[in-house]
Amino acid sequence: MYHAGSRVHFPHFWRDCRAPLGALAALLAGALLCALPARAGFQGVVAVLGPGNVEASFTSVGASLDPPATDPNAAERKEQKRIIVAAINLLRGKKTVQGRDLTPFADRLAEMLKNGKICVETSTGVIEKKVALVTTDETGALGGAEAMNVSPHVIRDDLVDMLPMLAAILAHECLHTMQGTDGDRTHEREAYRFEDQVLAALGFKQDHRRRDYLIKAWKSIVDPAVYVESDVYYVVPTIGTLFGYNAGETATHEFPLALGDPMDLVLLDGVVPPAGTHVVAVSGTLTHDDARGLIQFIAVRDGQGVGVLSTLSIPNSRPQSLVYDPALAALFVLDAFNRRILVVRDTDGDRVPDTLAPQPYAAAPRIETLFLNHAGDGYDLVASLRDWRGVDTVDFNEARIAFFDHNNDGVADASFPYEARAEIGFQPAFVSPPCHLNSGGTIEAMAGARFEVQLVDPSGPTVLTVLATGELGARENRRSVRYARPLREGEFLRVVDLTHSLPGSEPATRRVGGPPPQCRITNRGTDVLGRWFIEFTVQDAQSGLAAINVLTAQNVTVSVPPFPAGTTAPVLVRAVRIDPTQIPSVELEAVDTVGNTTVCH
Repeated sequence: MYHAGSRVHFPHFWRDCRAPLGALAALLAGALLCALPARAGFQGVVAVLGPGNVEASFTSVGASLDPPATDPNAAERKEQKRIIVAAINLLRGKKTVQGRDLTPFADRLAEMLKNGKICVETSTGVIEKKVALVTTDETGALGGAEAMNVSPHVIRDDLVDMLPMLAAILAHECLHTMQGTDGDRTHEREAYRFEDQVLAALGFKQDHRRRDYLIKAWKSIVDPAVYVESDVYYVVPTIGTLFGYNAGETATHEFPLALGDPMDLVLLDGVVPPAGTHVVAVSGTLTHDDARGLIQFIAVRDGQGVGVLSTLSIPNSRPQSLVYDPALAALFVLDAFNRRILVVRDTDGDRVPDTLAPQPYAAAPRIETLFLNHAGDGYDLVASLRDWRGVDTVDFNEARIAFFDHNNDGVADASFPYEARAEIGFQPAFVSPPCHLNSGGTIEAMAGARFEVQLVDPSGPTVLTVLATGELGARENRRSVRYARPLREGEFLRVVDLTHSLPGSEPATRRVGGPPPQCRITNRGTDVLGRWFIEFTVQDAQSGLAAINVLTAQNVTVSVPPFPAGTTAPVLVRAVRIDPTQIPSVELEAVDTVGNTTVCH
């Protein structure tokens, strides 16, 4: 995912438009797609691709390095332009690399910068995925580059090797503007090889992979965030800013921090500051890669930071993860430098922690993230061996450690390891929707659960009969069962956990749907333009189609025509190969109105 950048070829008529979605398939895994730029930096849809699948979409937005003096970022843009000029001059001063003259590259980059076609990327989503983006015109010839957006985290010269890295990245992208065929793997390899040669010539001892590793380490790969009612606050590591969005607003509010490398933030639940409506604590270090730990307590309101309440210095530490216990008005801090868990307590009664406890709560040799779990008595803390900051997902196999302070002296006196599945509570459910004539199914439930698949009267629901029973082991969350008889369309089922009680939550009742949608290849061949194509006919004549999703589209343009939800008529989907020298791949998912799915490829 962390490439230096990729060229994308578009015909002239797309210049003022967003990129056509069909062009996504022309990109290799890990590439980015964007619309062609305006003079002050290009803007458009950016899709991050995994192995054939679209994983996320962002909007790439470039900001001019020559904004008007009234622009609040004018001073920062001026400094970024100075650094880019220094990187270009670094290339010019080297003159040649492996027999290749660097002067045309320096001249080309200087001309682009002069014309406002090297800009700084401002989209957070793109910044987290890319180092730089560049596009070319239809021919891809020298001088054809429209613009280049460079992520701000590489436009810096305050760290060793950063300026040579930026120079090599610019050279890489500039070479792309001089290459011919777009999307050619040979050209991409050539660009990386050239980048490595530039890095070596400028004194960087390792190749672009090491460069990527360092950049990842500097900016981290997570965006810790907290949600306060309808507002969202988050920090981007190394940027040193608290960002906030309030309900219905697209503009980002920025609040400067004293932290050069923010690592985590947490809401102080139940704390109302004199100014603002909530308090968030932000931890990190004064500058990148040092051990001068700081925690700032920020008053926030309506998506904006409104003031610093206090700043706590913790020398010789790297406060990587935070968790606030409202019952104790205490902040637990994972010190990744000394591998220990610290406690900050409230001593003045305002519920904002202010004093570091004299003794660490516990040693933390392999811990990466902290959580609270009030299942026990005293201080009750849960720690994960994975870094979950900024991640919104669940892994049943995640290794965790529970700490307990039975005598309430602020130091853990007991702990035990376990897997996350042991504490994840949820009602059991069908992995796939139950369908007509199914003779069995797969159930997902809490570890150790004994469950029943019940046929019920939907008005009650009164249990009419039990169709299947099962029991999960201590390390299981899924079990396949066989029904006492095949299911019939229109029946109602539910899965009940007989072992665990989840107050306030009732098992869902599911209607047995008809047969799943049909999706089959009905035509293939060559169209009038000589392009290979394949056609799928998708239909659900009983329940009706709800959606047709493109799961994989590699080296193909997929056309899914619009259709009314619930249609029972056949829908024709066509996939056309883009590059005749590359292997195409397409995979569709048909979903009907009751949730049945069919995948075809």
